[in-house]
Amino acid sequence: MATPIGFVEDFVKTAGSSRQTIQTLEVSVRPDQICLVYLREGSNTGLNVDGSGPSKLYKYTVPANKMILVSKVIFSIVDATIDPLDFGGISALTNGLLFKVHDSDDTVLLDLMDGRPIKTNADFDDLVGTDVEIHFGAGAAEDLITVQLDLDEFGALMSLTAGQYIQVTVQDNIAALSEFHVTLHGLIIHAE
Repeated sequence: MATPIGFVEDFVKTAGSSRQTIQTLEVSVRPDQICLVYLREGSNTGLNVDGSGPSKLYKYTVPANKMILVSKVIFSIVDATIDPLDFGGISALTNGLLFKVHDSDDTVLLDLMDGRPIKTNADFDDLVGTDVEIHFGAGAAEDLITVQLDLDEFGALMSLTAGQYIQVTVQDNIAALSEFHVTLHGLIIHAE
């Protein structure tokens, strides 16, 4: 069986007196490594809830003996008329969403909004490497906003080890949204 992930010294280039090693990522993916998971609070995957008190914590925690290489995080909101200054199709949020990566001891490893909560659809644009698309429904159909944080744009994947987690905190009442989900996409590496 091939090693699922490994670095291979591919090419050594000599330029003047400096020597530069270029490495490439050799990937062999098994079906059980492909990852699409929803952030959850218990078994609930819908973030359209009342988080005004207490806050609702939606997360994915990497299981024991595994590592996840996250390539994308996708926020999907379905609602009536979506405007950049609203959140989904409801008014801008008072407290906003928090979007962070935590270590197994709950230490914040990365605040993806650098301390700013997400209060409007336009705030999603502040996430580095995001593509925000709004698909307008025809007639009575609802609109869809998708926010795709594409970590591949940085030339690497976000590596999370057992016990680490990605969390979105809902701090407002957003139960009026028709649908709201957050998914992680990437590879799960199993301990051999």
